[in-house]
Amino acid sequence: MQTIKPDTAFKVFFKNSIRVADLLNGCFFHGHDIVFKEDIIMADGEESHIINDKTQRRYRDSMMQIKVDGEDVWIAIEHQMRNDPSMVLRSLEYDYLSYRKQWDTHPIKPSRRVLKPVITFVIHWGNGNFHGKKELGKIVSRVPKTLEKYYNINATINTYKNDHIKMYK
Repeated sequence: MQTIKPDTAFKVFFKNSIRVADLLNGCFFHGHDIVFKEDIIMADGEESHIINDKTQRRYRDSMMQIKVDGEDVWIAIEHQMRNDPSMVLRSLEYDYLSYRKQWDTHPIKPSRRVLKPVITFVIHWGNGNFHGKKELGKIVSRVPKTLEKYYNINATINTYKNDHIKMYK
């Protein structure tokens, strides 16, 4: 008998746009119906880049484009069974690759390109609470005061514990 890996089960579960709309409405909009199944376009979660002449592939667990307030936004869901201390870095890498893909495939000339926002959140399904750092600033040493205005510290991951997620429908 073959056992199903939890990661695979979660990916399959969140291919259903009704479930995704319910999850997003519960987590982002406090149960209010803002996102509907018709507003969701499922996407391929593969992101690739080349480093030192080698192709690096990264696979998001769930990736979709949604429409909120008339604007298109990319939403990525990462499913975590274990506490990964590098999750904030992985999230940054995935987000960067999503923006890079948009940039490289955008039909408008570079000086006029506008990219769609990418929002990643992590659902921690493992035992206990997520103990990893959720902000880049928490794993980077102190920036000298004279350089703070030049440093981009706004990298934060949104994490949810599975028992804190309420299905509203």
